[in-house]
Amino acid sequence: MRLRTGEVKYIIAKLPIPAVADIPPWIEAEPVYNEMRDKIDGLADTPAHPLAGPAVTGAKRVKLSALFDVIYGHNLELNALVRSREGVNFVSRTALNNGVSARVEPIDGLEPTEAGVLTVAGGGSVLETFLQTEPFYSGRDLYYLRPKVEMTIEQKLFLCMCIRENKFRYNYGRQANKTLRDILIPDISEIPHWVGDAYAGVLANWSKRLSAAEGIYA
Repeated sequence: MRLRTGEVKYIIAKLPIPAVADIPPWIEAEPVYNEMRDKIDGLADTPAHPLAGPAVTGAKRVKLSALFDVIYGHNLELNALVRSREGVNFVSRTALNNGVSARVEPIDGLEPTEAGVLTVAGGGSVLETFLQTEPFYSGRDLYYLRPKVEMTIEQKLFLCMCIRENKFRYNYGRQANKTLRDILIPDISEIPHWVGDAYAGVLANWSKRLSAAEGIYA
């Protein structure tokens, strides 16, 4: 049985634990206690999350809405559409397959969202973010991000990762809707210079593998 957030809070609040006066005095004499206390005291100067530390991706952070127009998608139901292998991508809240859960026939009078934008799941697999390289329709609780400034593919992929790194903020069933626009991500000027080189290296590696495979099966 799945509990609601309010029910979990109620159960936790009612859990019986020993009173401070009942804690055995030998606890503080244990070496492991002192080690644990030192570690906990040291957490005060430790970033709560990797992206909270400026050394990772630069000190300047901006709201997501500073770099992207945040737009709610088509809000379609897949079971009401006609599937087609040659159709238009249907992007949902899944964390799999770049967010594409099916291909569907074009809908009269409804234009697909253009390629080149990022999609973000507001519910379901919250904050799963992908770059869409083809036009698409979208399901419920899905937003797409249209860049306000010129961005390379490498920069968009890097920002996908940065947005996903905020998933820890949406535990316990929280959805990314009203707060999505205010998520902090690195400014475009803070994206590391090696991002483009890393992408090129991965591309070259896969090109080499594919060429080798073609030679084997030719």
